[in-house]
Amino acid sequence: SGDIENLPVPVLYRDFIGHTLYYQSINDSESYFRSLLGGIDEPVYPFELSDTLGDGRGIKESSLLLSGELSRGLREVCTGLGISPAVLFYAAYGLVVGRCSNKRYAIFGSVFSGRLQGSLGAADSLGLFIN
Repeated sequence: SGDIENLPVPVLYRDFIGHTLYYQSINDSESYFRSLLGGIDEPVYPFELSDTLGDGRGIKESSLLLSGELSRGLREVCTGLGISPAVLFYAAYGLVVGRCSNKRYAIFGSVFSGRLQGSLGAADSLGLFIN
């Protein structure tokens, strides 16, 4: 109490929505992606498996905790490239799927946080930010 004047000016979620709607109205992303991906006419399936086999009971899961040194190194690379570690692993996953499909690429989708692509101050605003 008594320090209210020292608080930053709040960033409103509606400002982010306005920013997003404006850029959607001036951005022709459909044409961009058609020119980039229009020549792709077949899906990419790892190991040519287009469907799940069985009831899923035999699925095995694996996880690996990265060493502190490797984790710091990856974060430094990401900082240098101006991307998040999530984007780096997303790209790596695409390369693995592509190679397992005997292709140079794999196109797939995922929901990512949209705060980094948002308007100024979006990182300090409350609200749902997905692309």
